[in-house]
Amino acid sequence: MIKKNLFIFIITNPIQLSYKRLSFVILLVAFTVTLFSRCMHGTDTADPRGEAFAGGKACLQCHKDVANDYLHSAHAMTSRQADSSSVLGPFGPGQNEFSYGPHGKVVMQKRDTGLFQVKVNGGREEAHRFDIAIGSGRKAQTYLYWKGDGVYELPVSYFITQNAWANSPHFPTDSSWFGRAITTDCFECHSAYIKNKPARHLDAFHQVDQFDRTTLIYGIDCERCHGPGAQHAAWQQNHPAQQQARYITSLSSLTRQQKLDVCAVCHSGVHTEQRSLFSFRPGQSLASYFYAEPIRNPDLSTMDVHGNQYQLLIASQCFLRSKDLDCGTCHDPHTQERADLTVFARRCQSCHQPLPPHRSLDLDSTHLVAGCIDCHMPARASRVITMQTAAQRDPVADLVRTHYIAVYH
Repeated sequence: MIKKNLFIFIITNPIQLSYKRLSFVILLVAFTVTLFSRCMHGTDTADPRGEAFAGGKACLQCHKDVANDYLHSAHAMTSRQADSSSVLGPFGPGQNEFSYGPHGKVVMQKRDTGLFQVKVNGGREEAHRFDIAIGSGRKAQTYLYWKGDGVYELPVSYFITQNAWANSPHFPTDSSWFGRAITTDCFECHSAYIKNKPARHLDAFHQVDQFDRTTLIYGIDCERCHGPGAQHAAWQQNHPAQQQARYITSLSSLTRQQKLDVCAVCHSGVHTEQRSLFSFRPGQSLASYFYAEPIRNPDLSTMDVHGNQYQLLIASQCFLRSKDLDCGTCHDPHTQERADLTVFARRCQSCHQPLPPHRSLDLDSTHLVAGCIDCHMPARASRVITMQTAAQRDPVADLVRTHYIAVYH
């Protein structure tokens, strides 16, 4: 009614209004419309993935306990904004350097504008800021920095199991290098989303991926595995008494292969993609996202314990002899439970009852019950993730539990 009356007044009394007064009235109308719109639609920033997505905060309203637990999980913490709380390496004197011998060193520094890796060589310095921390913080962290719209890996990572700074995986150990560009597929498994910009072409055959930094969603969020949730959140808010969820994917409703594909998006290694994995939705076939079918009948000799968990699992007798074993049989991705092997041992025994005989082994009953994982899924050295501290002569491989479940001797 206010907008209508103002409009009539302006139209019927144009002579009575001075230019300044007319401008004031127009601004007043615009302000009223804007205020009304915000009251109706809220002030939350839209999800960069589109209107179909609700964003992580929406999940907290109804799933507070699960969502809060998930915030501390490896998936949620696989990438974070780099700052003093997320970067785990030390910055104190005597602990904040990685030496390349006669070729200089990299010094980790805290400055007023953030945390930096500073290359020092012959009096010359080159500094780049810690912008993104990659890794949940259990074994190691590596770090990225923005350069324009490109993202690059910093040369020094933090090897948590060694309590020392180390050269980043596959980086040279005799000189520092800040030139490794990060590609989209890195973000596809270490973030919920980031929007690409047109690539920067170095020449006719090489390009560097470019990104819109304002669209980066850190970590793997709820909607990455359950699909877009805006319609679900709106319906549940309008029907709070309804216990049957709608307009969201429950993994329990999927077939075995569909469940496996959700995890295999990131846990089946690196592939040549037909389209971005950011567009994958639970219930779709992952095979349609790759140019070749890479995950059937795997050659175990080419599988690495880091990244090829899917292929190793489906080659295991536990999987082949079961009709319904999938990743969720053993893993609850919403909680942080990987440090407690007895939890996983109990899940093994939920199928293996009574326990198979272990007559050839001299084990007491306690170890027999709790030791399933150490014996049948031992930690193996990764061939693709290695680090080397300044005090070490040779790279040290990351130890990852194999998902090839078997009898090991």
